Amino acid sequence: MWRASGRHLLAFIGLVFAIGCGKGLPQAPAAPALRVTVVAPLRPPLDIEVSLFAEVRTAQRSAVGAEVAGRVVKLAAREGQRVDRGAVLARLDDRVPAQELLRLNAALKSAAAEAKVAEAQSARLLEAGGSVASEAERDEARARADGSQAAVQGLEAEIEAAELTVAQHLVRAPFAGRVSARLVEEGARVAAGDPVLELISDGPPEIWAYAQPEVAASITPKSTLEGSYRGETLRLRLIERVSALSQGGSTQVLRLAWPTDGPPATVGESLRVRVKRRIGGSGFIVPKDALSQGPTGDWMLFVIDDDVSDSSPPDTAAAEPRTRGVARRLGVQVLADERELALVDSPSLNVHSAVVVRGNERLAPGSRVEILESPAGRDAPELAGSGAREPKG
Repeated sequence: MWRASGRHLLAFIGLVFAIGCGKGLPQAPAAPALRVTVVAPLRPPLDIEVSLFAEVRTAQRSAVGAEVAGRVVKLAAREGQRVDRGAVLARLDDRVPAQELLRLNAALKSAAAEAKVAEAQSARLLEAGGSVASEAERDEARARADGSQAAVQGLEAEIEAAELTVAQHLVRAPFAGRVSARLVEEGARVAAGDPVLELISDGPPEIWAYAQPEVAASITPKSTLEGSYRGETLRLRLIERVSALSQGGSTQVLRLAWPTDGPPATVGESLRVRVKRRIGGSGFIVPKDALSQGPTGDWMLFVIDDDVSDSSPPDTAAAEPRTRGVARRLGVQVLADERELALVDSPSLNVHSAVVVRGNERLAPGSRVEILESPAGRDAPELAGSGAREPKG
């Protein structure tokens, strides 16, 4: 009896041992490796091309307005008419200031005549001496002459101001050009500064390129700028960086000169402008797609280490050559960024690191991965040679 029970006990202990050692039971299949795309970081400097959206603009386009409020009594230029600088484009009702100017001119004429008489009388008494007039009479005559002259000078200053007021009722062309639009009708009332006509200059066109502020800040008149327009390459030169941001608020306008030997341009057409730039400094250059931010705001990326525990042969039937590895999270410091590229630093990063740029959103530290060869297509996030692919504009 004991012997049978003992045999049963030994069998039970053997089963428990087998279960504990994982023998005799089916094992769960290992999780499939995640597929990722990697690049090797580069050491600066790195020469890149930034592609900017741009459009052909007139050298000057201005909505010309009145300097004072009033009623438009005449539009002196028709749409499409070419005008010279200073030409009268419109006239506002100036009857009130014109009448005031007439009054002041009449008063000046009368005051000048009185001053002439007073000056002559003072001179005659001074020349005659004490035999004709006393010293008090001579001083009084001198004072009348001085007062008359002061009145003349005061009226002259008032006339100058009145003439300016009358002139402000004329809307003149600030530059030579063509009237592109009448913005009001005759008889309309306008406030000071309200546009009356739109004027486009006769000068050569310009190119307005729109760049991120950090890109715009690095461009100087010596920068290498090229544009592609109707199949031709244009050599461009910076005129001005417009300090204010564009209407959207995220880009800065670069005014570029149209080349003197360039083809005829059509205002409003768009083109691409290429800017050659160099990323310098210390650290490593990686695509921005490689970066992610932790809950505390720290920047990190994933690098792939060799999977020393995997001794299985590579999948020879796969369409793309692959290697295997294990994901490791690496904290980095972002030193600068340039559109789709970032300059980062970490003591654990080197030019042989395999930095994940696609598939990193699915990774966790220790994830097993298959490394896909970086695609060579247009959207490849790879860095190659001494330059990076052209960032999207």
